[in-house]
Amino acid sequence: MGSGLYADLKDAIQAVLPVSGETFVVYLGLVLYLATCLLFRRPLTWGVALLPGLAFTVAVEGFDIWTAWGVDGFAALDRDGMADVLGRHFGDVVKVMAAPILVWLTALLVGRRGRR
Repeated sequence: MGSGLYADLKDAIQAVLPVSGETFVVYLGLVLYLATCLLFRRPLTWGVALLPGLAFTVAVEGFDIWTAWGVDGFAALDRDGMADVLGRHFGDVVKVMAAPILVWLTALLVGRRGRR
């Protein structure tokens, strides 16, 4: 994996738990979403519960980009290289948020169907 505090934490968790890095980030997104709903005692249909996971993920990916390339490293990248880097990190944000958004949408649909 990459270097950095988050990557080291991910490596340590993977050494203990038998999950891949891709699976870990999906579980992380679900845990953040469910923990927010439980902490604030709100239903799964509460869309605001998605924000802590999104904020955490964007912060971690931004920090990952910052530590991997730093300020001077971006100047050395050409346009295609930067698009590749940002696209890869955007993909990680999507992976983390996909499962919580699907749970949220399912809860919304089930809730609306139950009110009919």
